[in-house]
Amino acid sequence: MTFYTAIGKYEFRKDKSGHKLPVIIVDETEYTLDIWEMILWSSLIWNIHTHDEITKIFYQKEREVHVLGELSCETYIDRLENKGLVVSGHGLTAVDALHDLLSKLYVIPITANFFTRGAAFLHLTLIKQIPYKVTKHIFDKPRFDAFESKIMKLAGQNRLSVGELIKCVECGIVDVSTNDKLMDSLYDDEITTYKNIGTLFRTCDSCNPVLEAVANLYLNKHILFEQ
Repeated sequence: MTFYTAIGKYEFRKDKSGHKLPVIIVDETEYTLDIWEMILWSSLIWNIHTHDEITKIFYQKEREVHVLGELSCETYIDRLENKGLVVSGHGLTAVDALHDLLSKLYVIPITANFFTRGAAFLHLTLIKQIPYKVTKHIFDKPRFDAFESKIMKLAGQNRLSVGELIKCVECGIVDVSTNDKLMDSLYDDEITTYKNIGTLFRTCDSCNPVLEAVANLYLNKHILFEQ
């Protein structure tokens, strides 16, 4: 089993002619993609797909926007994986593949303050004429379950990988607000490294619930991933 997802976020930048172009930003590095790469990346952001699923979606969107290319979907997957904009996880089971995919990624919470939400509300209600009963939900606070709440609180303190989050939940670690506290809590022996922490805690009781919580937060657009 193989799962794929996308890394980073997109913003618009103006070129020398004043035209807006979408760029993908990962760790403050900007990437400009061609139309086929953007089709693939946008199909994977806030999604987790198998190889068959993303291939089907890619070719369908090619037809929808009338940009049939000469290269295969696999070619664009390889391109974006080499750029670090798409990542994959592999395993004998779906859970193993999900762990291989997520454990090495860092969780970045998406937050919007009151003024940002207010501006979005006014734009959609007054400019786009979207009904109030729809736009009022912009101000609703997300409802998280117990594991999702733990993930959001921990990820809001420091930049943590999913593997590090698993250890935090398993060991009852709640304060990683500084790098010193993070190192003292998570790397207090001679064995654990940032590369193997996910593997070391693969069989612990908290592993699968944390994976499920992280996946749900991602699919519901509450977090982004970075490497």
